[in-house]
Amino acid sequence: MSKNERIIERHQQLYEMSCPSAAVELVLKLHGKVCGSYRKIQDTHKNKSDVGYGPFRNRRIGGLYFYERSWDKPFVGLTAVLHKELTEGRFPILSMWSDRGRLPDGRLVDYYHEWVIIRKVGADFEAVSKHFRKTQRTMLSVSLAKSSHTIVLLYST
Repeated sequence: MSKNERIIERHQQLYEMSCPSAAVELVLKLHGKVCGSYRKIQDTHKNKSDVGYGPFRNRRIGGLYFYERSWDKPFVGLTAVLHKELTEGRFPILSMWSDRGRLPDGRLVDYYHEWVIIRKVGADFEAVSKHFRKTQRTMLSVSLAKSSHTIVLLYST
């Protein structure tokens, strides 16, 4: 198992709604900016449902400067950006559709989850995420087929 795979497997999402924070922490760990037990970002935001990328956008965290871009279907230019990021040693974070459900008042809503792009596989990209200790994997093409919009958290060193 590679060093990055060990980091991914050991990483955890600590709270039900801490997916954006967990994804940022994972990227920091993959770059060796924080230790494997680091959990400060998730502990700060815990289960807040309205965090999104707001606390990370246009900020330097652990020596990485985070910024966001968004794409609508048909996601023109997204794969070129992801390829460039991976080629330059970075792991973009994507918010992608995960499910549809009902709020307590009955309104139908779409749920999104954060994924970290870790490698290019042929013409596609493999993404990982955590649901508590469980590592989830998907291919970008599968997730984007269900999405009409995505937000990508990029960063520079």
